[in-house]
Amino acid sequence: MKLVALGSGNVASHLIPALYACQINIECVYSQTIANAKNLAKLVNAKYCDSLSEIPNDADIYLLMLPDAAISNCISLWPFELKKSQCILHTSGSFNTDSLSLISNHYGAFYPLQSFKKGKELDLSKTPFLLHASHDDVYLKMKALAYLISEHLFKITDQERKKIHLAAVILNNFTTSLFIAAESYLKKEDIPKEPLALIIENTFNNLLNEQSASTLITGPAFRNEEKTIEDHLSLLKDYPTIIPIYQSITQFIQSYFNENNT
Repeated sequence: MKLVALGSGNVASHLIPALYACQINIECVYSQTIANAKNLAKLVNAKYCDSLSEIPNDADIYLLMLPDAAISNCISLWPFELKKSQCILHTSGSFNTDSLSLISNHYGAFYPLQSFKKGKELDLSKTPFLLHASHDDVYLKMKALAYLISEHLFKITDQERKKIHLAAVILNNFTTSLFIAAESYLKKEDIPKEPLALIIENTFNNLLNEQSASTLITGPAFRNEEKTIEDHLSLLKDYPTIIPIYQSITQFIQSYFNENNT
């Protein structure tokens, strides 16, 4: 199986070497930044280019690992027509997959539900792959490709993928942002963050082992302790960017449990 990789960023830096290690022939790496294309191509013994007009036209799969705006731009500049035996896929969580029909009738979403960071080690075997295809033959090709890396495969609709992506952003990116807020608060107050390590570990262990996160919630918002909430907001008076976060999540907790306990 021959594959052309379009992109050399966070996703591509993990996915392409993993596929190469599984004996997938990476024919070419494309990136608008030629140095990045060259660096990734070296790892997988591939050609590289920074122009769409230079990508090979004989690959089995064209894998777009690009930001959504760059995918749209790529579609508008695509240089040749694909055969029925070829397919074009993207790895985005939110891109409208049907837009790829402007290039080919054989297309799909090959979405790894993971937080990728170039240079940071990652076990892709534990990564869920959410697959959506225009045709059954495309799905079977995607399934075979994903199964080389992970056993966690899910056949879903395009709308379901977008909704899972939204939930993942809330769960992953927003949670990390809360870590940043707590960490920056303690740093400015010259207080060590180490005492928080155990509660962080316990919280995530409990979340992984509990069927519903709602059974784990505690704290002043859950108990409607207005005096404690006021005290916390007073402690945050010099942190105007953290105050609305505290207030918004407090309101969510109180609203959620008021609605679900009535």
